[in-house]
Amino acid sequence: MSPRGPVRVRGLAWTVLGLLLVCVLAPGALAADERIDPCAPESTYAKGDGLVLGVAYWPGGRIEDWTNLNPCDPDRNDKLKSEGVVVAWYRTKVDEMFLMQSTKEDEDQLWERTLAKAAAGGNATKIITAVVFRGLQRSEARVVRSDEPGLTGGVGVVSSMAAVVRLEQGEVQYIQWRDLGCSECKGDAAACINDRSCAAPFAECTCSGASNTTACSEEAYRRCFLSLHVGFSGVDANDEVMTSGAMIRKMHGFSATALYQDTKGAVEGAKSKIPSIPGGIPGVSSEFIATGAGDGAVHEPSD
Repeated sequence: MSPRGPVRVRGLAWTVLGLLLVCVLAPGALAADERIDPCAPESTYAKGDGLVLGVAYWPGGRIEDWTNLNPCDPDRNDKLKSEGVVVAWYRTKVDEMFLMQSTKEDEDQLWERTLAKAAAGGNATKIITAVVFRGLQRSEARVVRSDEPGLTGGVGVVSSMAAVVRLEQGEVQYIQWRDLGCSECKGDAAACINDRSCAAPFAECTCSGASNTTACSEEAYRRCFLSLHVGFSGVDANDEVMTSGAMIRKMHGFSATALYQDTKGAVEGAKSKIPSIPGGIPGVSSEFIATGAGDGAVHEPSD
């Protein structure tokens, strides 16, 4: 798979598993190709159409810090850019279930920035929060990593979350989390983040994958970075009812492992190396890494 380019950005980027992480930009400025821009002009969608989603991560940001902010709002996103918020974008298909991931290494880099901001003082916390968005529609914020028990209850790395994109007559109306709850925490309150998600303890996430000197099992490795499962609900532009969101809800009571295995991984994206701006994190280009088998795999894009 050859790098897609050029990708026009004014910030930094790293590319892994079919996603791009970049600094928050104004609408339409994320990419030269609008097909991979979650801030591109709104459209109507039918089943099977491509739909770009963004996931924005705020290192050191609390849930309440997201109030009235959106990565696609040109009047407000300077605040997000100044706070070091980064965005991953994914090309999904309407009414298919998707698995959207980064890697542990990339999330660990973002966590290092989070700890550095907290150590520098000010209002920064040892928390990473995230939102899912398409245009001016975004989800509520959720904590994906925390080392602040006084703020989030449990601490650690959230490994699995689920969200549903709601369409009406093919237009995106809202994006809603389907919180998996803390049943998988097995009664360990220290692992339950805000009563919504279970987290892997930091002490169990010191390994860096099979290629590193500190090895760990595949199952343990996957617990130490976020897998985001997405489905769709409502009706499309042809008045056809979406069903993948209902599948997400039905699996709500399943374990995170079952949800991962039942997800159709078809994440599409690009990989390229994009220079960083002064003061940013250096961009990193990573080879494609398969993350499953059969329908559960994240497949390398054919284009």
